[in-house]
Amino acid sequence: MENENLELRTFLQTIGISKICIDNEISIEDIVKYIDCSDNEKNLSMEIEKLKKIIEEKQKPENLKIKKDKKQNKINKVIAISGGYGSGKSLFTVLLARTCQKQNLHIVIIDFDIFNNSINTMFRIPKYNKNYKILDNINQFITKINNYIDIFCGVDNMFNENNKINFEKIKELFEELKRRYDMVLIDTSSEINLKYIRMILANSDKILFLIEPNLLEIKKAEELLDVYTNDWEIPNYKFNIILNKVNINSIDEEIIKKLFNKIKIIEKIDFSKQYTAFANDTRFSNIKLGKYQKILNKVYR
Repeated sequence: MENENLELRTFLQTIGISKICIDNEISIEDIVKYIDCSDNEKNLSMEIEKLKKIIEEKQKPENLKIKKDKKQNKINKVIAISGGYGSGKSLFTVLLARTCQKQNLHIVIIDFDIFNNSINTMFRIPKYNKNYKILDNINQFITKINNYIDIFCGVDNMFNENNKINFEKIKELFEELKRRYDMVLIDTSSEINLKYIRMILANSDKILFLIEPNLLEIKKAEELLDVYTNDWEIPNYKFNIILNKVNINSIDEEIIKKLFNKIKIIEKIDFSKQYTAFANDTRFSNIKLGKYQKILNKVYR
């Protein structure tokens, strides 16, 4: 780099670039030494073999189940819920949270859709306390719903004109919440002109991308994913597609698989009139969560 840039350095490190030098602080001899990596080839091969063994171990069926004893086996993941406007992100987030609750997982929901907040509305809680004073204390932003679900409200107040969102602050917030919770669920916005959305996705462990399988919504999804994966360079492996609001007139799943062949479709959720009842009252208990349990098993491991 020509000059020190902490935000760029942090981003490069998150995508695997560990050796970063400043232009006027490195000699030609140093550059030659870094390029001449022949001595490291054996070490690299050993690291690759270790990585293969780790992947093989994690893929064993017995290791894909959710651990019962969360105190001894905390997995701590940040899961972002993404997708086009109207794809059902907020309702999906709350239903996935209810599924986590049934598994005795302690989770927090963050509504990062600053312009269209709906999580607090669904839970009938205030958007934020106007008397916030200490912005460094995240406890004042958390509202307890029950023993398993907390809501992180007032993101727009936490990241205001005097306390702007940046890559480091997002990362620090996520790390702090991962220390406290088994899972962090993030309801995001589909507005690509919001730069902080890129920071959220880059710092998430997994991104569940919702698509309503009709022609217009698939077109929107293609454009949005193109921005995320090509322009923003978010790796494809972070994404899993959920087909949401599926009905008898929906486009066939096999066709959608061909359109999005670089990203795996992990589940489809049928449209149900019960969703409306749940959106009106999150205490509604008759909604079936079987599909959400399957999704949880696939992303929380």
